[in-house]
Amino acid sequence: MGWLIIGGTVIVVAVIAYFARDQIAADFVEIEKREASRPAPVPKKVAPVLDTSSGSPACPKCGGVQFKARRTVGQRFGIGAIGALTLPVSAGAGALVAAKGMKQRVQCVTCGRFYARIT
Repeated sequence: MGWLIIGGTVIVVAVIAYFARDQIAADFVEIEKREASRPAPVPKKVAPVLDTSSGSPACPKCGGVQFKARRTVGQRFGIGAIGALTLPVSAGAGALVAAKGMKQRVQCVTCGRFYARIT
């Protein structure tokens, strides 16, 4: 009995799709035109510059002077992968070298905005 209900439903959906195929194709063409006319996304700034005019770095947004060092998720994943690959050979020294080679960003403690690290 259950197979008859499922089979009937499949047939009804197939008939509806057959008769509505022209409308579905027109909808897809309209969506493609809309996507083509959409302006390209503007890339975000990678890291704004800290204000160092007073001698010590300060956040230009809030004036905060406390910062924490942060790595992106991709950087942390890369360091872990390199560490796992080099573990049998060098006891994880590859992860230390990879961590030194990757650029860190700093995060303002007050407002949470990210900046390029000052070296």
